[in-house]
Amino acid sequence: MSGKVEMEAKREKGQVSKQLGRVWSEIKQISKQVERETRKSGRVSRLRLDIHRLRREKMAVQARLGQAVHAALKEHGDSIALSEVEEFANGVATMDILIEKITAKEAQVEQLRQAGTADDQPLETSGEVA
Repeated sequence: MSGKVEMEAKREKGQVSKQLGRVWSEIKQISKQVERETRKSGRVSRLRLDIHRLRREKMAVQARLGQAVHAALKEHGDSIALSEVEEFANGVATMDILIEKITAKEAQVEQLRQAGTADDQPLETSGEVA
């Protein structure tokens, strides 16, 4: 009779081990999912911060352009051509570059937000705006 009890005890231990294995497997799967979502959120946050910085920089360039146009109008009157405004071409080129960067980063955010996006890239640590 003790053999029967031993066999039943082993069978129960085996069932418990299988159940613990399944629970552990689920925990690992959930942990990986949480890690992916955390990385994704981190990248989205980094991109949003970059977009914010680029927009501020764009506003500063716009302000400088406006000041240059205003100064040229005061100095030369209404007959001034934009090509005569100091730093006009350079300012416009800088704004175009900033707009392109903002658009690219917004597209990256949208891509990350789409369902089923592969998320195997490491989180960026660079503090520079690309």
